[in-house]
Amino acid sequence: MAKALSSIIEIRPPLVPGEALWDAAILQASRSHGPRRKSDAASSGERMRRFREMIEQELVSFHDALIVSPHKGKLKPRQGTELWDIGIPLTLFPKRDRGFTRVECLIEFCNEKEGNAGIRIVRIFPQERDEVMAQAEMGAHLELKTKAKLGLPSPFDPGSSVADVSSMLYGKLETAHLTYKAIRKCVETEIIRGSQARWRLEDAREPERIAAESHQLAVVLEIEHGSGPVEAAGYLQAYSDTRWLTSSMGSLWRDFAGKLKSLFQRGVPAEGYGEWENIITP
Repeated sequence: MAKALSSIIEIRPPLVPGEALWDAAILQASRSHGPRRKSDAASSGERMRRFREMIEQELVSFHDALIVSPHKGKLKPRQGTELWDIGIPLTLFPKRDRGFTRVECLIEFCNEKEGNAGIRIVRIFPQERDEVMAQAEMGAHLELKTKAKLGLPSPFDPGSSVADVSSMLYGKLETAHLTYKAIRKCVETEIIRGSQARWRLEDAREPERIAAESHQLAVVLEIEHGSGPVEAAGYLQAYSDTRWLTSSMGSLWRDFAGKLKSLFQRGVPAEGYGEWENIITP
């Protein structure tokens, strides 16, 4: 496993599949005799099964290529260094009755030197309190090979395009299913040890209208001459909070105990990983 991906895995190891927790939830829901919603004649157990199917179909993914170019902004490189703009495109595919409420992204840049000497993130975009608007990235391909490398299940094959996945998840591909106007606010940013960048995006406006949405994050990376090739890895997490569960499952989830309740309170997140080798060779 490459250095950058190993570092990401240490910080954010893959979530352990909760098969037993799901089975317990469905069983307990099936035994529940609470009131049914007027709009849904299905039993609590059947609603829980449908909920699980939705969760398993959700996907969050980086794209298979970062967008790398010499810096075009106003920052000036220090002597003996170069500045590079690195775009980090990603797409979210929610399956619930609203888009993801929060999104978190962590990116690590590495070289073969101790402590990643010679590379440094000098700026990240969006910055805190900036707004992020979804972009039309429907021709891009998703970075799913890293998920396969880690032994994580994916409902789609590596090389799947954003348009292909949108069509399979949401039915016939129409522009109504592709969200170009989803706006999120960046509520937290951080540069960690010079080589990691982290973003947290809040709930989108008009979340009930969200389907697939693509965004692009970015960093300006400073690289010293002779520091060697640079690689990158990333972790992406998107989740809904208990508002979805409350609206769809009533008070049923509150009766669950221990790990099961904790799982639902965290929001049953969707997560993705990405790895990109030799993105820059100064």
